Amino acid sequence: MTQTSQAPSEENREKLRKYAELLLKWSTVVDLTAAKTVQEISQNHIADAYLALEELPESEAIIDIGTGAGLPGIVFAVFRPDTQIHLVDTRIKIGSFLEQVRMELMLSNVHIHITNIEHFKPEDHGLMPGDYYSVSRAFSPMEKLAAYTRHMVSVRSPLYVMSTENSIAANPKQWALNGLELLKGIPYQLGNSQRVIFQVVSP
Repeated sequence: MTQTSQAPSEENREKLRKYAELLLKWSTVVDLTAAKTVQEISQNHIADAYLALEELPESEAIIDIGTGAGLPGIVFAVFRPDTQIHLVDTRIKIGSFLEQVRMELMLSNVHIHITNIEHFKPEDHGLMPGDYYSVSRAFSPMEKLAAYTRHMVSVRSPLYVMSTENSIAANPKQWALNGLELLKGIPYQLGNSQRVIFQVVSP
């Protein structure tokens, strides 16, 4: 049973509400989300991250690849305060937004890295295979995810891709081209939508 297998505390609910409000506020000047209300963010994005986390294992650290608005990493950080969450993205404005979120939500377990994904080396941050796994949600273009992350993926440190059954992530050839292996899909339900977490390793 994971740490999220219970109703969110009032403190966590308040943190997520504040996060959704910041997301809406910043989206007026930075391209973060198409959502227009706190409810829409909660139902479509925060809930997606929360439900996915229930299916993912415990780990010393989690690397959120192409985090964008901080999804799923910020939600993971709220519910797993003892896990170090590394948010990786290339955009400086995204970094400024995430810094404010980290400060206002008092998330001391969040680490922000503004760099190209392929240049991020876990070992430079004290993370060795087995210490971490990576996760990605709504990475674009999906075709490049395997090439950008293959240096940090192994059997002990897999990559988990949050997507849908018909996603290009479900195609084993997509990963094999970069020396990676698609192991399985972990299904979960988001409202009326069937979601899948694809597990990828280096054979």
